[in-house]
Amino acid sequence: YFITYAVICLMAGYLAGYFGKSFRKQFDSLQETRQNLQIQLEALCYSEERFSLLFRTSPLPLMMTRTSDGMIYEVNAAWEKAFGWEVEEIRGKSTLDIGFWQSPEIRRQAAELITQHGGRYADVFSFVHRDGTMRSYLLSVARIEVEGELRTIASLLDQTERLQMEAAMKALNTSLESQVAA
Repeated sequence: YFITYAVICLMAGYLAGYFGKSFRKQFDSLQETRQNLQIQLEALCYSEERFSLLFRTSPLPLMMTRTSDGMIYEVNAAWEKAFGWEVEEIRGKSTLDIGFWQSPEIRRQAAELITQHGGRYADVFSFVHRDGTMRSYLLSVARIEVEGELRTIASLLDQTERLQMEAAMKALNTSLESQVAA
């Protein structure tokens, strides 16, 4: 009886040592993985912080929308100043809800063009400001995936004066050509 008890104790001790060593290896591996994930998380937070700072402080009006329906996630201060809306009153609404596009059809056509060009596209579109005025902007967009969802980041550069000047120059050239012909 004592010999059996001693053998069982020795075997239990051996198994405890073996499993203890195995558990320790797994624990050390988990600790290393946790440390690596912590480093990656810190790098991601730093990267997100830099992107956020760049987005907020850009002198160009910027907005981030959900690609599928144009729901506004974020706009920067330059966008608020240019278009007259504050981020708190438009966040969660679509660009069509606030009347940003001239019409749903133009938004649909723009979305198709962006898709045809692989998610990166630039062209001149007219957008409606909060006060109802309409100005022409070079819309430059890029699609990115955020939290498993396609989003569009758009920068807008006002082209209204340049286009007006070009139209005036064209009218002047036409007038001069007709005067020379006469």
